[in-house]
Amino acid sequence: MMKQIIPIACIILFSCSRHRYISGLEGQYLPSLNLSKDSSSLPTSKAIVANQPFFIFLFQPYCPYCAEQTKEILQNIDQFRDIHVYMISSYSFSELNQFSKAFNLEKYTNITILRDSAMQTMNYFKVSGVPFLAFYDAKGKLKETVLGRHNIDFIKDLLQDQLLQNR
Repeated sequence: MMKQIIPIACIILFSCSRHRYISGLEGQYLPSLNLSKDSSSLPTSKAIVANQPFFIFLFQPYCPYCAEQTKEILQNIDQFRDIHVYMISSYSFSELNQFSKAFNLEKYTNITILRDSAMQTMNYFKVSGVPFLAFYDAKGKLKETVLGRHNIDFIKDLLQDQLLQNR
C-alpha cells in the first residue's frame, strides 16, 4: 500500500510545483502530432499552425491548477490577442467540451482545444504532470517550457522576453 501512495504523492507535488522545465527541445520545431479538434475530425498533424507566437497548454479537465491557470489566462486575454493558445488534453471530447463550456472558450478566436488521444504531446515533452506550458515563437521554434501553475505576470514576462522580441 505504501509503495502505491509514495509515487502518487510525488506526482501530485511535482504537478503543483512552479518552475521552468528544461526539455532539451529548446530551439526545435514542434514535430507532427496527431491531434483532433472535435469528434468528427480525423487526427491531423496540421492542427497547430506556426504563423504567430503560440503556446501549448497541456491540461486535464479535472485538474484544479489547470482550471486556475485557465481563469488567469482568460482574465488577461486582451494581452494574449496576438498569441494563439493550444490547449491539449488526452481526455474524451465530451469532457473537453464540458471544460470548454465551463469557461466559454468557444468565444475566444485565439484559443483552440485539441485532443491528443495517444498522449504524444506529453510523451514528446517527457512530462508527467499538468499544467504544462510550452512557448513557441512565430517561426515555430520552442523557446521555453514551464511546469506547474504560474501567475499571469510570469507568463506575460516570458511571452514578452521570449516570443515577442522575435517578430
